[in-house]
Amino acid sequence: MELPVITMPRSGASGRIRLLVVDDDTDIFDYFREICPPSQFIIATATDGLTAEQLALRETFNVAFVDYFMEGMNGPEAAQLLHKAQPALPVVLMSGFFAGDRAKVMEAAGASEFLVKPITAENAHAIIERLVGR
Repeated sequence: MELPVITMPRSGASGRIRLLVVDDDTDIFDYFREICPPSQFIIATATDGLTAEQLALRETFNVAFVDYFMEGMNGPEAAQLLHKAQPALPVVLMSGFFAGDRAKVMEAAGASEFLVKPITAENAHAIIERLVGR
């Protein structure tokens, strides 16, 4: 059975912003839950790109935060899978140890932003506001 491709990110029925956080360090999930209150956000998590893709085929998201360095599949590869599932989904690559050409990597991955770790609530919320428009 082929799953449908979702073309437009939407908020949940409650109007909350739906985030997908993809990282093999699960501590980042707790941090996003800390800085993104449940009254305003719904957060789904995945520890790898394939799991993230499966989530994106079943659920809609407003923004995906994807770690650049993960075991198996890296962030740009995961971003490409996410865009196949949801072409309009803004993807934010994250890394604390990246020394390459960010613009080139973002373009190749179709990423909208690059967030340098450690993440601050202010930086994450500014990116979400820019990408979601709220």
